[in-house]
Amino acid sequence: MTSANAAHLAALLLQLSDRHPIPALAGSDLEDVEPRLLRSLRARGILVERADLRDTGNTVICADRDGGLVEVDPETGEVVRLDDPQSVRHHDIDFAALCHEIRKQSGLTGPGPIEISSRIWRLGRHAAEARTAEVFLVRGFRSNRVQEALDRVRGAIAADVSVILVSLSACDLPPSALRQIEGARATLADA
Repeated sequence: MTSANAAHLAALLLQLSDRHPIPALAGSDLEDVEPRLLRSLRARGILVERADLRDTGNTVICADRDGGLVEVDPETGEVVRLDDPQSVRHHDIDFAALCHEIRKQSGLTGPGPIEISSRIWRLGRHAAEARTAEVFLVRGFRSNRVQEALDRVRGAIAADVSVILVSLSACDLPPSALRQIEGARATLADA
């Protein structure tokens, strides 16, 4: 896998993590992912494969004698062979493990990752020369949630230091929200 594909997978995980509740990736979404990278994500706990594939709601999925998967309608007994067994495999995204990995790869120091709320995680402290800033990852960052996010972030840190709010998706915030962020000594960055 090229580094561009690995970056694409990381971006996909972050974008999916921006939704609530955190969804899963279908196995078919991961077909082009190098097996070594997939094993690494599983070993780090970022992707957790769901163990039970049997119940998808209206049908039951089970293995047939040949080792393939079949879908059985419990009401009619109709059996359909699944041509793409990957489509029924799902991997949950563990947001806490993702935050730990981001912190580790970014070289952040200080406290973190710490869950501040279901939408905000404190990743740690970024230090460059004499300047420091606390870094927070914010899911679902929208204009109607700016003040709430700022209040929670300021409540989580003791000192009045600069803050970097990292949004998982592109933010088209109105100028009033951007002024609010700037007034709180915060900077907004896209992941």
